[in-house]
Amino acid sequence: MRYFNIFMFFFIIAGCATPSYRLQSNPSEAEIEITYKNGTKKIVGKTPLQQNTQDINPTNDSLQIEFRKPGHISSTVFVPRSGFDKAIDLTVNLAQDTRVLEGKKTDQAINEIASGIADIQRDIQRKQFDLSIQKINRLIAHYPNVSTLYSLLGNVYYLDKRLEPALLNYKKALDLDPTSQELVKVIEKIEGIRPGGKQ
Repeated sequence: MRYFNIFMFFFIIAGCATPSYRLQSNPSEAEIEITYKNGTKKIVGKTPLQQNTQDINPTNDSLQIEFRKPGHISSTVFVPRSGFDKAIDLTVNLAQDTRVLEGKKTDQAINEIASGIADIQRDIQRKQFDLSIQKINRLIAHYPNVSTLYSLLGNVYYLDKRLEPALLNYKKALDLDPTSQELVKVIEKIEGIRPGGKQ
């Protein structure tokens, strides 16, 4: 994704003997790529950058200037032919790419859930059911839309012969994952034996 701007507003610096481009970005250290009218591309450096107009565009034709920085949305500015007879001071603001942030958050969430489940499985093997329930509920508080956590909580209640809360959590898991035939079978099984279960 990128922003494309028609370069209509720029600062004209009067009184310069040799017209130049002053290219800046926020944040700085953005790579600058020029695309010329004939389709040729050229990387001219990183922001902040100041160069003579003739060094950037010897033909004085229209061009595009793209600013790129990892983790940010690139911005492309179109500079018409008329922009080359004066010095130009151009600053672009590069927005942070939220897709990168979301990807990092997703990876972090997956790692946290996986680590938590592994820890809980050890507690279940030791028959520490109450401790397991507490840990699962803490994970659910952070990740309330993860079907696996409700299913796991249902498993713990089932192993502890607490059928009503087991059934409740299996149904929550099924609401989040309605295609799970395994959950349907478990729910049907519990509904068949529920009256003699531990409340």
